[in-house]
Amino acid sequence: MYRACLITLAGLHLIFKKYNYLFSFVLFTLGCLCFISEPLYRSIDLPNTPLVLANYITTKNGSVFTILPWIGYSFFGAFLSTVFFRHLHRKHFELIAIITFFATGFFLIFQSSPMLIRLYLLTDIELLKQSAYYNYLFTRLGDTLILFGVFYCLERFLRQSIITRIGEKTLSIYVIHFIILYGSFTGLGLNRFFRKSLDPTQAVLGAIVFIMVVCFIAFYYAKTNAFIYNLIRKLSGKFKN
Repeated sequence: MYRACLITLAGLHLIFKKYNYLFSFVLFTLGCLCFISEPLYRSIDLPNTPLVLANYITTKNGSVFTILPWIGYSFFGAFLSTVFFRHLHRKHFELIAIITFFATGFFLIFQSSPMLIRLYLLTDIELLKQSAYYNYLFTRLGDTLILFGVFYCLERFLRQSIITRIGEKTLSIYVIHFIILYGSFTGLGLNRFFRKSLDPTQAVLGAIVFIMVVCFIAFYYAKTNAFIYNLIRKLSGKFKN
């Protein structure tokens, strides 16, 4: 899924790279459309579509993170990156960004559903009401923005810290945690064995251990890969000789 998101964003950037403000508008609009239209594809089934393609769209076959709606977060993240790229150098940008993160985050958490209902009453578009009654996407986005605000507040204290190093490995962490948790390649992930079977204490301790293991692998898998590749080269060289 993350590859499809990256390819989509790269394609959009190629199309709109000369129109920075239009690019921002397109990203923001696509993110909103992905979230608001979620009821349309929430339970979609594609029985006549090849499984390898259907799994990108539907959760019927066990997929967890399908392209929709999760690519919406990629659109919003790319939108924020364009805003930072244009305005990061401006005076008081950090303070304005922090206030905006917190204000927008709390608004999305507490007011996004009422706002969708008001839009429904104005437009009589049933989709808006359906989205408001199961509004987990905008709420999660609000949670994320508040975390952005917290980390941005602490930025000067986090430079050169372990948290910064973890932030540099987010894509690797995403892939590794997905393989371990959901068994992307084998189908044998932790989710299959421990789903809804742990008590709160076990879940918290297990989550801490899981985070530590995933981060450890993300930090050192590149060194492991280099060691394996060098070993393969040496062995292949001996066989050639």
